[in-house]
Amino acid sequence: MERPDPTTLRATPAALETSDAPMARASALPADSLAVLDGLPKAICLFQEHGRRFLIHYMNERAQTLLSGSDPFNPSASGNRCRPLHSLPQFREALARSSRTGELARFSWQTDIDGAPRLFHCELGPFGDVARNEIHVLLLSDGLADEDAERPRLFELFYDRLTELPNQALFSLRLGERLELRRPGAMLAVAILNLDRFQLVNESLGHEIADQLLAAVAARLRSELSRDLLIARLSRDEFAILLDEITDPGAAERLGRDIHELFRKPFLISDHDILVSASVGIAFATSPIVRPEELLRNASIAMHRAKREGRVKTVIFHDDLKTRAKSQFKFESDLRRALAEGSLHLHYQPIVSLATGELMGFEALSRWHHPERGPVSPTEFIPVAEASGLIVPLGDWAIDTACAQLAAWRARYPAAAALTVNVNVSGLQITAGDLSSVVRRALASSGLDGQALKLEITESALLSQAELVVDLLLDLKSLGVCLALDDFGTGYSSLSYLNRFPADTLKIDRSFVRKLGTSDEDLKMVHIITMLASALGLTVVAEGIETAEQAERLAALGCHYGQGYYFAKPMLPEAVEAAFLASPHALTARP
Repeated sequence: MERPDPTTLRATPAALETSDAPMARASALPADSLAVLDGLPKAICLFQEHGRRFLIHYMNERAQTLLSGSDPFNPSASGNRCRPLHSLPQFREALARSSRTGELARFSWQTDIDGAPRLFHCELGPFGDVARNEIHVLLLSDGLADEDAERPRLFELFYDRLTELPNQALFSLRLGERLELRRPGAMLAVAILNLDRFQLVNESLGHEIADQLLAAVAARLRSELSRDLLIARLSRDEFAILLDEITDPGAAERLGRDIHELFRKPFLISDHDILVSASVGIAFATSPIVRPEELLRNASIAMHRAKREGRVKTVIFHDDLKTRAKSQFKFESDLRRALAEGSLHLHYQPIVSLATGELMGFEALSRWHHPERGPVSPTEFIPVAEASGLIVPLGDWAIDTACAQLAAWRARYPAAAALTVNVNVSGLQITAGDLSSVVRRALASSGLDGQALKLEITESALLSQAELVVDLLLDLKSLGVCLALDDFGTGYSSLSYLNRFPADTLKIDRSFVRKLGTSDEDLKMVHIITMLASALGLTVVAEGIETAEQAERLAALGCHYGQGYYFAKPMLPEAVEAAFLASPHALTARP
């Protein structure tokens, strides 16, 4: 495995002239950066060859404990009888080889500590430079301990094995150093990029393909971005880039554009053409004193803002984003609490036969009355639920609640025995949830047959996970559940994919219905959809009907059913009962 370029540490010349090698942090190395090493389980020593001497710049607590506080290069200074490390031929050989090639070198060191014989397994490699004299890192482990558990692995401590990029520990160390040593007036920035919809790749193609994709992304970042940039992998699908010594603030925005550009080409992984994008957040070190974790947090806030704005975006952090992030966190917490406490409600909008006005069923729509803000629009809280993963339990709750409500209506009002209920299903419920089990449980507990439930799935959710979705839909169809393709006609490949999915119904998006009286193109689109549905034996439902003229035009075009404010707004269950179920003649929903 080829080792990536080593990072850089610097110290002032004064640190090189000290007569006594410091046993812990040297003042020239940034304390915030070296603090990253304190919590690591391996014994770590940073040292430098200076003339004929070896100076220790840093030893973490584990190293000091293992060596009983002694200096491996000057053991007599602490009164311990041990053979100096630098006198070993294998140490000199390892030092020369790692300095020349940048590769890691391993050797063993036999010595005495406090008069007792000891054996250490050592790993040595370049770590940076101080005034052009290279700093080395030495890892030590007790040779008498379990060798597999204790043998040091320098690469694994500071580099990500999958991508060969620096990991978060090394990136934070380097970032702290650069913050400490930046010149007055020099700008520094951190960019965090997160792969959009990576979980879909993971779920549909498996972990092995997903890992290969991450490695390919890292390779492309290394090869196509500037070699002067430090690139690291922070977590599963998140990468960081350090922009140092910036003279032009526009460099950060150009980096964002470069990142988006390199994702335009698909990645060929095991015969799969995988097209992914990235959301990018960038934060500048604007104040004289800023900690590495604060800068990383700000970049992360900006990255999450980019995702909420529609992905494939770059957002530069500013203070308002932190305020918004706090507000967003509270909003998400409130939504989580509302779901746990049962303070969300379903409203039901009638679905009507356009030919007869007969009530056919309802679409169940989630509604939230916030205790402080009052009614919250679904367009506001549904995206938050999707971004936080709450959409999965929220969607499961909606299926359970809608089935229970329809069963109650059927039991109380015999004339409602043929009514159905539609529930929306998100893409995350398909990929991250257990939709089949949820539906089975809801039908069993309510006593409904499968045909009473219709699940509405958006075209984008279907197309993004084609293979996974087909198997799931076939499983749902085996339960008798009806499937509706929501917002049909808004995607770019509807017609080519339609035959692959066992749908029963197409729902015409309200954007086409709204312009029926003014746009010939929308009229033609609706006509095409109804003709296609007729040829495939599917029913058609139009959303967003607001006028009698729209209802009449849709009926004339062959649309079977409709819903919208022309017939009724979404209503609470009590209002539904009073308006439609209390008397037999009320089952006609024509105004």
